[in-house]
Amino acid sequence: MIKKEVQYAFIFSLFFLLLFLSTNSPLFAAPPGTQFFKVAAVEFNPTFMQFETNLPKIAEAVENAATNNAKLIVLPEMATTGYIYKDRAQIDPYLDTIPGKTTDVLIPIAKKYHTFIAVGIAEVDPVTHLAYNAAALVGPEGYIGKYRKNQLTSSDTRWATRGNLGYPVFNTELGKIALLICYDDVYLQSLLLPALRGANILAFLTSSDRLLANEPGSQYNHSTIANIASVAGWFGMYIVASNRTDTETNPTTGLITHYDGAASIWDPLGRHLAQAPVSAPNNPAPAMTIYANINSASFTNPVKQVLNERRRPELYQTVSLYRQPLDPDASTTSHAIHAIVVQYRPAYGDKERNLKAINELVSKATAEHPSNLILLPENSLLGTLLPKELRAQAESLDGVSVQNMATLAKLHNSFVIFSMPEKSQEKFYQSAILIDPQGQTVGVYHKSHLNENDKQWASAGDDLPVFSTAIGRIGLVIGDEVRIPDISMVMAVKRADIIAIPSSWKGDYAGPVEMASNLLVKPFPNNTMFIWYNMAKYAQAYTLVANYVGQGYQGGSGLYSLNPIQGHFPPIVASVTEPIALAVDFSTLASADWWINQNSLTIGRRAELTVPILLDNKSPCFQKWQQDSDKNHFCWD
Repeated sequence: MIKKEVQYAFIFSLFFLLLFLSTNSPLFAAPPGTQFFKVAAVEFNPTFMQFETNLPKIAEAVENAATNNAKLIVLPEMATTGYIYKDRAQIDPYLDTIPGKTTDVLIPIAKKYHTFIAVGIAEVDPVTHLAYNAAALVGPEGYIGKYRKNQLTSSDTRWATRGNLGYPVFNTELGKIALLICYDDVYLQSLLLPALRGANILAFLTSSDRLLANEPGSQYNHSTIANIASVAGWFGMYIVASNRTDTETNPTTGLITHYDGAASIWDPLGRHLAQAPVSAPNNPAPAMTIYANINSASFTNPVKQVLNERRRPELYQTVSLYRQPLDPDASTTSHAIHAIVVQYRPAYGDKERNLKAINELVSKATAEHPSNLILLPENSLLGTLLPKELRAQAESLDGVSVQNMATLAKLHNSFVIFSMPEKSQEKFYQSAILIDPQGQTVGVYHKSHLNENDKQWASAGDDLPVFSTAIGRIGLVIGDEVRIPDISMVMAVKRADIIAIPSSWKGDYAGPVEMASNLLVKPFPNNTMFIWYNMAKYAQAYTLVANYVGQGYQGGSGLYSLNPIQGHFPPIVASVTEPIALAVDFSTLASADWWINQNSLTIGRRAELTVPILLDNKSPCFQKWQQDSDKNHFCWD
């Protein structure tokens, strides 16, 4: 028996070793139809206003990747033309149809090497003569389909029409492939809809740029190649992201744009597989092709499972609303927030001991930093307990825990947000409670997206409320329900100024943001957790998180900010291990001078494309939308 166990252990060890090597080593590649295959992100620098010159160079770059056995090859946005055009008249001579000249050049290569190619094209529709910033996908059997950019930048709107094909996902022998283009990734629905439609791989084509410091508009700089680097593990897709590395000058306007390079490839759990160097204006990086290996077994993963099983579309109806130009819920006054985020080691089930630890940490912090908002972890006075223990510890809203938190609020003249198991009549809830500085309960949120342990003792709430207070509009989210991206969209549309998350995270989902630090104006701490990071930037709401340390908890409590890439306000994050009442200061409402804020996010959002987010995933309509994933004719038309 022992010998057999040793043999089995050896076999399993060998299997996982091969799995690791196959998904991480560029030396391993396998033919299509098998579990493993190689993908390539091709950095390509097109010559501006030189369509015919660019085509053979594109073909050469693609063939080089194909000879290295890449089975999916992704080129940048508008690879055929360059990007910054003054108007439709200037770009008109270089527009191509899809299918057209570009696909005609690439299809023979796709057939010869049995590979798939995604390329960015400035497209003209032969019927309407409208122009689109588009991408085409071709494969061994020829032309497959196209995507038209849905979210346009100010440069795009000079000549291009917004996309009208939705978010197609193409069935291929490699898996289901979606295409997105550059600024699309600023809007969460652009990522969520392909994920819900079953996409296994996202080909992300970008011309991710920064204006040089002395150029008009440089304060609006953004980098979508940095933005995309944190999202794969929130949506459970591989991401293959390509970019440019050069500098482009429009001869008419004189506008100079520098492209960041940093092509990257990510796995469905958010782990970094490959990245090209970051290109700097004073030291441009040569365009290069990066490779990584995809394991098709990872197409089924815990992230996708959570999206399939725990989403509650009936709670997301708000995202279908168009809330501009006049939004009745939007705050008009900025508030100075002096927050204390409490991170401590819990004594399981010992309310008195935990309350003492909280009081000591908060008193020490407020002595140096008077506060107006205090946030505590999930099950703030208990730590993580078994379901039956949580039910046994549940209290009503007039119980001793609420009374103790009301005392804390009055003592420090602060709003207090804490979490506890609540008993309400015959029901039990995992609750987050908002108490004002006078000790009055002004908001109660019942966790609405329950995990399997939650379901053993608690009922789900049926709302995602945002509470108006004297310090702004506050949305509450509890623990691991941050894994549901839709919540961030709801918080944005409901115009939350602050999202507060009592958490008990042990690293069992998500992990640190893995990104080249020189893509950022100001680097963030190494233990910045990517879902909390994404919650803030996709809701454009300052996000406060309180977590535990010790006993497996991963800390990382802090302030997650709106525009971390631009460095207006980088995240402030506590350590993995240190108990602390972390003091953070900020003012609600982002500056109108920032390239994105909640107001501009709301204005630019394509509310009409959100319908599938609102459908029950077991409904015939949703299932047909998934099944016909490359079609743009749906049952709700």
